[in-house]
Amino acid sequence: WTCPPGFVVTAKPGAAGLPACAPDPADCGTGPFGSIAPGPGVVFVDQKAAPGGDGSVGKPFDTIEAAGPKIDIGGTVALAAGTYGVQLTIPDPLTIRGRCAAMVTILADTGNTAIRVQGRAKKGNVWLDGLTLAGTRYGLTVTGGYTVQGRRLYIREVKGVGVLATGAL
Repeated sequence: WTCPPGFVVTAKPGAAGLPACAPDPADCGTGPFGSIAPGPGVVFVDQKAAPGGDGSVGKPFDTIEAAGPKIDIGGTVALAAGTYGVQLTIPDPLTIRGRCAAMVTILADTGNTAIRVQGRAKKGNVWLDGLTLAGTRYGLTVTGGYTVQGRRLYIREVKGVGVLATGAL
C-alpha cells in the first residue's frame, strides 16, 4: 500500500492494518499559491489579503464569496493557504485549485457539505485539486449530471460520508 501523489504514509496504520495517508507538506511549493500560475480565467483568493482585491496574484480577493462574481464559467479559483469557512455550491463548470491539501481546507462551518456540485451538466466538468474538505455531514456532494474529477483531495472529520453522489436532476 502506498499513498497517492501529494500524500505521505503516517506512522500509524489504519483500521485494516494498512498505513494511513495524510497530505504531504512538501507538495505545497513556495509562495502563497504554490505552483498555480496566473492565466486567462484564473482568479486568486487569499484569506490574508486586504479587502477590495481584484483577483490578481498581487491583489487577490480575501474571500471566495468576493471572488464569485469575477469567476468565469470554466474558470479557475486559486486558493492560498488557509481554512475557508464556507459551504460552496458549484452550479457551473469550474476548477478549484488549492496550494496543496496540507495547507488549504474548505470547512463547512454551516450546512451539510463543504462542496456541493449540483445542476445539469453544461459544457465542461468540475475539477477539484489540492484541497482538504471537512464538513458537518459530507465532504463533497454531487447531484445531477456533472462529472467531478479530483486530484490530491483529502476528506476529513465528516460525520456522514466523504463523497455522496446522487442521480440526475
